[in-house]
Amino acid sequence: MADVDPNRGFLWRAQRVFLYIGIVYVAGASLLLLPYFQRHVVFMHLAQWPLFAEFDAPHYYGLAPFKTVNLKLTTADNVNIGAWYVLSEPAYKAIGGISRSSPPTSEEVSKSLKDHPTVLFFHGNAANRAIQYRVQMYGSVSAQLGANVLVIDYRGFGDSEGTPTEEGVNLDALASWKWLVDNGANPQDIVVMGHSLGTGIATKLVTQLQTEGVEPRALVVVAPFSSIEALFASYSLGGLIPLFRPLQIIPFVDKLVAKYIHTRFSTIDLIGQIRVPTLLVHAKDDTTIPYSHSGHLFEAILDPYLPAWPFDTKDILKTLALTAEQLQELSKVAASRMARLNELVTTKVIGPSDALFANVKRFKAQSVDATFALLEKGDHSPIVRFEGVLGLVGQVAGIGRN
Repeated sequence: MADVDPNRGFLWRAQRVFLYIGIVYVAGASLLLLPYFQRHVVFMHLAQWPLFAEFDAPHYYGLAPFKTVNLKLTTADNVNIGAWYVLSEPAYKAIGGISRSSPPTSEEVSKSLKDHPTVLFFHGNAANRAIQYRVQMYGSVSAQLGANVLVIDYRGFGDSEGTPTEEGVNLDALASWKWLVDNGANPQDIVVMGHSLGTGIATKLVTQLQTEGVEPRALVVVAPFSSIEALFASYSLGGLIPLFRPLQIIPFVDKLVAKYIHTRFSTIDLIGQIRVPTLLVHAKDDTTIPYSHSGHLFEAILDPYLPAWPFDTKDILKTLALTAEQLQELSKVAASRMARLNELVTTKVIGPSDALFANVKRFKAQSVDATFALLEKGDHSPIVRFEGVLGLVGQVAGIGRN
């Protein structure tokens, strides 16, 4: 009997393992193209934390007693959503502070909105408005910036009714804006701020308001993505396992994936329309949304002010069909764009040279005033409560002690 190569059985088993892994991967990626699964991945609204939150007792989660009003707002499509209105520290002290023995009255809420700036905050996916790092951020905004905070839980989150969709959460955002204005806030005293998923919602709200001739004080986006489509293409689980990137070697798969993206939040198509002071903030060590997304958004703001590319560079680069003449022309335009970029953008660093906090770029021209702060450290969720980040918010929006 002939000897059996012991490696043959091992190789066959190894091939089967990789085959099964491939099948599971393709099946999982395919599920994400179905509306139901895609919605749950984008919003993660079933991943609620804290569980069974007592939203009518915000002091249980770190806010001072009687500093916060628990609200129910009704959207244009008759969905009730939960919200917290947190008084600014000066407004809270003016009504008695920690010695207060009853919730703020509607008159006191209205006065706080008239007397102090307000941050309208849109949080990221998963959890709810009572999770600790978000609550810490509200408290810091109140104290450090002297601003009120209105934060909502989108439909399907927290104690809000309904199921989240892109159109639905945009209606939630409009309802929160309307509540502020109806209760006495001046639109130019409202800073619209979003984190992660909330950056797409915040940007959409500001563009909608601008079409109505209304401009908030500023737009702040922390850890933004350029679009859900681009996020799916770049996203890695835990920063290690790429989601759709391996499929990009297959011709036309990117177009196929784009066809089945049902929730888009295409901020990159809107950011260039913003005409209020804008701050983009991202951290280099963000493993959830790569900081390249903020870079692309900042480039989209700058692009109309730079020399135009001579042809559609994306398609040509993808097919690697550049001729020598096209390469030369591309090189010339790239050089002229870089030169113009250096003229338009000012750069400064914040923090000690051996432990930098952030590299900050600012572009100001005509009605556009955009700042991009790239932090050395900050991760994805913690960054939103950083004192230095809120300092930049205050600087760009012209509020607080700067």
